Amino acid sequence: MLESLLDPTAWRPVLTGGVRIVVILALALAVLRVVRRLTNQWMTRVQELEKTDARRQRADTLGNLIQSTAQYVVWPIATIMVLSEVGLDIGALLATAGVAGLAVGFGAQTLVKDVISGVFLLFDDLIHVGDLVSIGGTVGTVEEIGVRLIKVRKFDGELVMIPAGDIRTFGNKSMDWARVVVPVGLSYDQDVDAILP
Repeated sequence: MLESLLDPTAWRPVLTGGVRIVVILALALAVLRVVRRLTNQWMTRVQELEKTDARRQRADTLGNLIQSTAQYVVWPIATIMVLSEVGLDIGALLATAGVAGLAVGFGAQTLVKDVISGVFLLFDDLIHVGDLVSIGGTVGTVEEIGVRLIKVRKFDGELVMIPAGDIRTFGNKSMDWARVVVPVGLSYDQDVDAILP
């Protein structure tokens, strides 16, 4: 028994597996670091723009989304690879994860719909922070545009959170064209032709 523990050939598979696990974890961290660095560079390039600029809003929102998505993709893949190196049968684990993913997918349909609609809304560039909008029965100023939610401040001060997936039809009163009506009081004895341009 003691001789088998002291035999270097007995430890070779353990050391090889340990090195592979360390390499897998190092690669996962490297991929996440590269994604974080690239998205941070993208977001930093637009930080000098105004907060209401569409490019800055798009970069901030999508940069955070890309970083989160990378973590949710890279860590499960790395975990499965590590479990495979340890010697666990990952076939049953993948089948269970597939069924669980299907169940979560059905339960999260609304969330997925909101995220996809929010991404399309950002890329269509139809709504910006500071715009006066009417969405459904809500009229107010857009305070924040996220991937999942749009926050609109009504004139009475109420902050309304509207899921992006619920937006089917909306009006943007700040886009491309505006009309301003300014009432000007005149006395009856003033010359109207002299006042009008």
